[in-house]
Amino acid sequence: MNKRERIVKEAIDLFSSKGYEKTTITDIIRNSDVSRGGFYHHFQSKNEILDDIADIYLEDFSSVFDRVKSGENCNHAELILAVFKSIVDFKIRQIPEWSILQKLFAFKGNHEIVMKIAHSFEQFVTKVVTQVIESGNAAGEFDVKYPAPLAGLMTREFMILLRAVQKVHQESGSKLSNGLTDHIGFFCTFISRELGLEQIEAQLENAFETYLMKMNKESSHDYSI
Repeated sequence: MNKRERIVKEAIDLFSSKGYEKTTITDIIRNSDVSRGGFYHHFQSKNEILDDIADIYLEDFSSVFDRVKSGENCNHAELILAVFKSIVDFKIRQIPEWSILQKLFAFKGNHEIVMKIAHSFEQFVTKVVTQVIESGNAAGEFDVKYPAPLAGLMTREFMILLRAVQKVHQESGSKLSNGLTDHIGFFCTFISRELGLEQIEAQLENAFETYLMKMNKESSHDYSI
């Protein structure tokens, strides 16, 4: 573990035990056993450490998307569906580790960490979806005039659906509500129409149902990221 990694690790431990707002740079320097100059060589502020924490969170997620994008014999319509399904699969694989993440996110003052990770997550997904749409345009499979705005809209709407499923879990629901299934249907109809895809509603609804079932089975933790 190099010096930068040690600083981030000790910062995460401190944010988990004291909270982001109450943790000082002096605390981080003392716990990571580096000099003040050593700290400022890597980070100019406590806030900059959040970028590294977000990167750690997204590292495994990035590898999932790399596998999705490199899928053989997969047209761009199938890639779009695979991208969104891979997000749900990633969330499901994350469930057993949530007790660790929950320690970090439990403090009221740690909202900055949550917001940073959520924002980075959304930006990354939007970038990937944009790339798939642009590639589909180039291949003649799509005819999308504004790939980046459409990708951003699709990503934000999908994240709203994920949070809605998480809310069902928090409220001890055992199945998706009629309103939520209607919302999923709307989302699927929208992207199917915009990209010229066949209906994908059943596949995504099944993915969300599996996510809810796994959360209910594994733990009562709050899956807010």
